[in-house]
Amino acid sequence: MNSAASEEQTNVFLMAIRPGGILYPQLQCAPMEVLCCPRQSSLVETGFAPYLSLPAPVENSVVTLSINETTFHLTSTQQEKVSQVLREEFLVYHTLRFASVASSSFVTGRGHKGEFSSDLKSIARFGRIGACAVIGDSITVQLQQREERTLPDGGVNVFILEEPFMDASERQNSIAALKRAVGCSDDGSPQNALGSSGGASPSGPMQGREWRYTREAIESYRRGVSKETDERFAEFQQLMKKPMCFPIVKTLSGFLEAVDKRDSLQIKSSHVTHAITLCMNQCRQIPLLLDDWEKLRIIEEGLEKHIMTKLFKRTFGVCPEEQKCETELSEKLHRLSKSVRAQDLEALEEVESHSCWEQAMYELDAMNFFKSPRGKFLCSLRAYQQLTEIVRDTVAEIKKARSKNPNKALDADDFGANEFLPCFLLLVLRACPRNFYLNVQYVKNFHSPDRMTPEESYCLATLESAVSFWQSYSNASTGTATPACAVPAAPAPVSSAPVPVVEPQLQPQANFLDSLFTSPASSIIIPTSGPVDLSSSYNFDDFFNGGGGTVLTPPKKENKINVTRLLLDDKKSFDDLSVAELRAVVEEARCLLAEKRNARS
Repeated sequence: MNSAASEEQTNVFLMAIRPGGILYPQLQCAPMEVLCCPRQSSLVETGFAPYLSLPAPVENSVVTLSINETTFHLTSTQQEKVSQVLREEFLVYHTLRFASVASSSFVTGRGHKGEFSSDLKSIARFGRIGACAVIGDSITVQLQQREERTLPDGGVNVFILEEPFMDASERQNSIAALKRAVGCSDDGSPQNALGSSGGASPSGPMQGREWRYTREAIESYRRGVSKETDERFAEFQQLMKKPMCFPIVKTLSGFLEAVDKRDSLQIKSSHVTHAITLCMNQCRQIPLLLDDWEKLRIIEEGLEKHIMTKLFKRTFGVCPEEQKCETELSEKLHRLSKSVRAQDLEALEEVESHSCWEQAMYELDAMNFFKSPRGKFLCSLRAYQQLTEIVRDTVAEIKKARSKNPNKALDADDFGANEFLPCFLLLVLRACPRNFYLNVQYVKNFHSPDRMTPEESYCLATLESAVSFWQSYSNASTGTATPACAVPAAPAPVSSAPVPVVEPQLQPQANFLDSLFTSPASSIIIPTSGPVDLSSSYNFDDFFNGGGGTVLTPPKKENKINVTRLLLDDKKSFDDLSVAELRAVVEEARCLLAEKRNARS
């Protein structure tokens, strides 16, 4: 193939991945079986060619980069940033790993799925319209020149594509990120799809835009955020398979069943908290778990995640008052994002030009990717941590510019709430995250504050402050009186406890226990008879979905349980009672209370 041979000699992307190229140091972070390489002319047209032509970063070196007849002198630090952006925003779109041997389906380094056509003449991503033509293949590029074997032996196979394997918005995002890495102005270039480009006017075209994400992007983000929590939840599931945890499973399934039978759509946080408390009290009665605080913590986290995932549709955004507040806040943020500037909030203007600013906005909107309170909170915590780094870098740069001795080491950590909180308010305004009010309320109501670290408590307090501030904020453009734009009082110090959630108790504890066992079960799952073997396991889903396992189906004519004989003659403890027996005890207690009231009256 003449075209393929020509590309092999002139293509800047292929040069960039060879030894000495800017992407060669990044190949260890991009495992691949096949590389897709856009043709040279398309790299020039889309603007990637100048960046791919740069050499590998060398310490204390300066290289020249020309963009649109403008020359930039890049330090080694800037070269490193360009190299990282090229890997994260370009290389990973073009590295492929096949699903199986002889399969045409693949997954890109970005997490997108796709497949080759049967004749290998085109390539397409699932969920995208159109395909990219393959104009050449059978190229093998030799990459391995080091002792470590991180790359395929014998080189990597390359397919030459008609154009970059990215859609228009992804190309715009990547070019904008590369320009920011070299300090190039974004004026006149397409705006980034994740929000305002650094330093751009609040009235830019991307302010208040609804973000859209592919399913593959969402799944990739979820895996990255919840890797540790998923591992702990898997351990929780394994623990629940053990016979010693049958009482916990019984209580949990009874609670979920009672909720399912409940007429009221909304479930209060007090209900969930009490159910978890009941289960944890039973955990502490198991000798093998009594002193194992780590396993108790894993179980508590697992209970919260399992319950809230099951009850998500009955706990998130079901309150009419919360829905109204969400609509008002969302409309207000979209309206104010076009007029409010950083200086109006006394925020550092430079934070909007930081390379991590868009990522921090993305983290806030990514709260919608999760159903569990912990998952949503982890996204906001990542945004909080990203902004902390942004403010730290910005403050350090400002101090360095004002210092008489630029070479003197400065304390980058010397900033507080007066600098951070206005920047966080600006971040929320620029991001206009969907369901921001609902997400904050959901985390505040259903995520246990007892398991929060001091940093997490401060983060939650900051989220609540941001919601409160923007709900009460007004300026001349809103047509209302304009109070002084004062930043709300900073949250409590990091070491303090989070603000407690005050929620009215709709029903006393005794009534809740009654409702927990009101409706009879159609099928009650019980452990098999015989000696308990702690090494054995059961299907965890069977306990909650009613499928498989050992199921006891009540007969059509249910025999009435003699509570007196059960408790006095058989001397059964409450821990050994089945759900049906517990219901009988509760019903007997109700009858006795009714008789007592009638006797008094």
